[in-house]
Amino acid sequence: MIFTRETRALHWMELNTESGRDMTKKLLAHKNRNSGFTLIEMLIVFALIGILVGMGLPQYKYAVKRARESVLKENLFQM
Repeated sequence: MIFTRETRALHWMELNTESGRDMTKKLLAHKNRNSGFTLIEMLIVFALIGILVGMGLPQYKYAVKRARESVLKENLFQM
């Protein structure tokens, strides 16, 4: 859809009329009523976070283990 200056001006003028204000109030009320997350959306997000943590945690533990082993080897060589 191509917007021109004329359509923007008409839209602005419509919002300043009484019916335009009523329409704006209805749209804002509808938006506020439906703002937020649904239970399904929250469950999907938590599931994705769980999957990512489940995949990343073993790799993190392995990296920490290798770092500790490396420090221990260096300490042994310095004795």
